[in-house]
Amino acid sequence: HAHTRMRAHARMRTHAHIRTQEHTHTRTHAHTQTCTHVHTRESAGGLVPHHALVIPIVHKSHSLELSDDERAEMRQYVDAIRNMCNARGESLLLFERYVGNSQFEHMHLQAVPLPHALASRAKAAFERRGAPLGVAFETFPAGTPLSEKMQAPEPFLHVELPSGEQLLHRLSSNPRKHPLQFGREVVAELLGKPDRADWKACMPRPTPGGPSSEELEQALTDSFKNAFAAFDPALVD
Repeated sequence: HAHTRMRAHARMRTHAHIRTQEHTHTRTHAHTQTCTHVHTRESAGGLVPHHALVIPIVHKSHSLELSDDERAEMRQYVDAIRNMCNARGESLLLFERYVGNSQFEHMHLQAVPLPHALASRAKAAFERRGAPLGVAFETFPAGTPLSEKMQAPEPFLHVELPSGEQLLHRLSSNPRKHPLQFGREVVAELLGKPDRADWKACMPRPTPGGPSSEELEQALTDSFKNAFAAFDPALVD
């Protein structure tokens, strides 16, 4: 029985790593920045350079399940990514989606750098894209914990705009199925590059005689690693 439980737990951890709220292509050579409770890495198929994921190490289905220590460390990483973005002349958009249809769904937070010029247009982009799909948002101020708005967990899409203002869509409020790539679609449209909603369109493509796909992906990973190193909580005192 003990061996069976161990195998089941291993399967759960494996599925939890690869089943995510929006597609996250996993690379075996992806660089991971790790503290005690969370880790971050560059998102393969990212919408823009340095599009990152912030992920709890212990399996959690959504951010409402995070412990106080996990939540504090996740915020520490988010602040570090924001500082990196600011140093590069960019703003930071965050979003998380919880579908709630599988015990293997593993929470991750999408951290997407945006040009400063687009930051103020992000809210309207989510509302405009959502309106014809029945995706309506509640809004609440910066710094308000999500737990204050959701006393009991239920499927949701949560967005933290570059201004800090937050958007919340409860999937139960819409009879239609929530679009799997809604967050990516909004950001891709905001960027003026709607084709980038598809992660495959964001993967580097090798050219004859040039670096391989793996080498191109590694170059993106190294770029994020180098840009984030000066802000990484795991490296900075």
